[in-house]
Amino acid sequence: MAGSETVKTYLTVPFAEKDEAKAAGALWDKKTKAWFAKGADVPEGLKKFLPANQPEPSQEDPRAAFAQFLARNGAVLDRAPIMDGKWHRVALVGDGKETNATYRGFLDGVPNGQFKNFKGDEAPVQWIGKGKELSREEKQRLSAETAQAREIRERERVKEQEAAAKRAFGIWTNLTTWGDPGKLPLSSKKTGVWLWREACRRRPHGHSAARRYRPDLVLAVCR
Repeated sequence: MAGSETVKTYLTVPFAEKDEAKAAGALWDKKTKAWFAKGADVPEGLKKFLPANQPEPSQEDPRAAFAQFLARNGAVLDRAPIMDGKWHRVALVGDGKETNATYRGFLDGVPNGQFKNFKGDEAPVQWIGKGKELSREEKQRLSAETAQAREIRERERVKEQEAAAKRAFGIWTNLTTWGDPGKLPLSSKKTGVWLWREACRRRPHGHSAARRYRPDLVLAVCR
């Protein structure tokens, strides 16, 4: 799992207080356009900038309104929508884990967004928030909360990959024969165990083939 030094705790820093936050250890994330502190333990001088310590917003959270719009159009969300201007795939009701739709949301100006159902109409459905244009402080708060949610999801993904790699390594180390890929049962083919073992035996070409098959697992097996 990622070390504590790679963990980021995002902050809501008003523009007028950015120098104070910077002096207290805050760093600027160019990608998410939000301030953050390294690690999970925030220095005392930055605690007042935590999103949880900010006053209640003056208007409805646009993410909640956009989420309701997406749900009305059949989208299945397990968390607040990401409103960063980029397209994000999402599942539809009744489709299980298949992501047959996509959305994108914007916080610049009056909050707005689009939803595209790949199984329905060709043109995306448009959503426009009813509130006023967000203030700079409100945008900063939402950017920090969105970035923090993405940070948590990334840590969860890394944890799941490492757990899968450990399971794969356990399977690999307990193999008694090389095996023939044409005779392996379907479950073994799906795990790619034969491919990993052949990858380690046939470097470098097999290794690159295995990397294409499951890059998150072959590294743990072949290192």
